[in-house]
Amino acid sequence: MAERFEDTAALMRRLAQTGFAVKQQEGARKIIHANNEIFESFGFVIEE
Repeated sequence: MAERFEDTAALMRRLAQTGFAVKQQEGARKIIHANNEIFESFGFVIEE
């Protein structure tokens, strides 16, 4: 279980280093990036 936390922390650091951020919106947290191409390249789906 600790390994999962370490993997998640490593992923969050990688995302932060590449310009991702977490935005609080309507009571939910959303991962955002200013560049849609980079956002999509990580496999995220743009919700609009």
